[in-house]
Amino acid sequence: MANENDLVIDVWGLTKRYRGLDRPAVRDLTLRLRRGDVFGFVGPNGAGKTTTIKMLLNLAVPDAGGGSILGLDIVRDSVAIRRRVGFMSGEVRLWNAMRGGELLRFLLSLHGGADEGLLEELNNRFRVPLDRKVKTYSSGQKQMLALTAAMAHPSELLLLDEPAKGLDPSKKAQFFELIERYRDGGGTALISSHVLSEIEAVCTRVGFIRRGLLLGDEEIEAVRGHLENVIIASFSEEPDEERLRGLPGVGEVRRHGVEFVFHVDGDARDALRALADLPLASLRYRSASLDDLYAELYMPELDPEGEGGSSTW
Repeated sequence: MANENDLVIDVWGLTKRYRGLDRPAVRDLTLRLRRGDVFGFVGPNGAGKTTTIKMLLNLAVPDAGGGSILGLDIVRDSVAIRRRVGFMSGEVRLWNAMRGGELLRFLLSLHGGADEGLLEELNNRFRVPLDRKVKTYSSGQKQMLALTAAMAHPSELLLLDEPAKGLDPSKKAQFFELIERYRDGGGTALISSHVLSEIEAVCTRVGFIRRGLLLGDEEIEAVRGHLENVIIASFSEEPDEERLRGLPGVGEVRRHGVEFVFHVDGDARDALRALADLPLASLRYRSASLDDLYAELYMPELDPEGEGGSSTW
């Protein structure tokens, strides 16, 4: 149970409808984030991620529900909230006629100014050409300028909508290193993405949203505990299949020609040790990732009408 004093985001029942759509963009969304949480908010394009973030900042007024950020009401106190939050939009739109440095200083002034040490580090990491006009920037450079504006001022919460989009691998690594340090320093972040592998390493919690419904919200380690690891092995001698089915942690064994596929619940180390005592010809191991769960949740047969969805994994 979250300590009330540690709650950074505490919202309930958030619902938003747009004219012309046959269903709400977001339906009855409830979310609580504590200090130090990094929440991976995952779903395909159009699932409701951006609308949710806009409601948190009162850039889209909820049709139902409410809540608080940093103890401030998300509608009544939205201006005060925005000064204390680092925000990056999923659709980066900047003033093209301004030079990057001028625009950056202006955006940071809306939050009371920059943390100069952090600003210098971000500039050194991202290497955005601040002396050039924004209209000459590549999409990746615009993305990095927007990230710098979101992260270079003292903030208690980051709301980042698809922040790694358009970044090359080295810049993504720089960004996630910064998020790890922010998290370890007690900062709280909500990072939306449709690419699980990009955020899995830094998140402490994860939630999947589909057609406006939050399908789950759990600690990331607990979610991994629901996933099966897979071992694929072949043997130099015909194995005793009954013995294989009795290996520790193995829930299911399937045979495909000369190969056996073992589905292991949770930690696979005991099963791997047991297999090492057998006459192996080959062995492959694949640790389950959140991508596996993501694929399972978005399989059409899970929800043929596209309207259902469980509130738990």
